[in-house]
Amino acid sequence: MCKVTGRTEGISHPRHAERALWVDAVDGVALGVELELAARDAGAHAELEVPGPNGAWRADVLATDSAGDWKAALEAQLASITGADIAVRTEKMRRRHLDLGQ
Repeated sequence: MCKVTGRTEGISHPRHAERALWVDAVDGVALGVELELAARDAGAHAELEVPGPNGAWRADVLATDSAGDWKAALEAQLASITGADIAVRTEKMRRRHLDLGQ
């Protein structure tokens, strides 16, 4: 039963949709934190939500080695995405001088 409306059928109130979006956002942040921890466990320096030059892009996690020889943008993607969309994002970061180590 919805605590707001008292109704029992389906999504009966806009708050339910807002809650679903909030849960998705929290899951995305949790995945980003897991990526950050995994990068650190592998010996890299890792930061969450790193903006690119002039805000051209934002890496969910930016991992770098201690010598500064490489950088890797780690993306936390829970929603479906096509290979073409991933290629566009990768090229955008590459054009903005982020070597993805590929």
